[in-house]
Amino acid sequence: MSDVLDYWMQLESLLTAEEVRDWIVYAVQLPKSVGQIFLENGITGYDFLEIIENGGNVLRDELGVEKSSFINKIVKHIQARMLGIGSIPESPKNFSYKLESCKTVSFSWSKGKARVFP
Repeated sequence: MSDVLDYWMQLESLLTAEEVRDWIVYAVQLPKSVGQIFLENGITGYDFLEIIENGGNVLRDELGVEKSSFINKIVKHIQARMLGIGSIPESPKNFSYKLESCKTVSFSWSKGKARVFP
């Protein structure tokens, strides 16, 4: 049972079709039209395993993603997410600001932790 829980924890914020659409557009960096395909078909993180079977044939055959470069990119990114590579970063730590003048404000913070793959 813990393996299943670990798997779902790796998906983090990709549990709704809207989150998956945004991930496809902003993290995977594919056109909005590709993200829209995921939204219109109600694809969520729960569907990822089926999508990557057989090299992502579902993307072409059922979802209509034509470009093989897009299919390969989607499959690789889904596999990385399923393996737990990449995460949402933590909020910045030690955030502060300094008023330099009437027109200038300086900001500083410590970087939050995150795995580097989207």
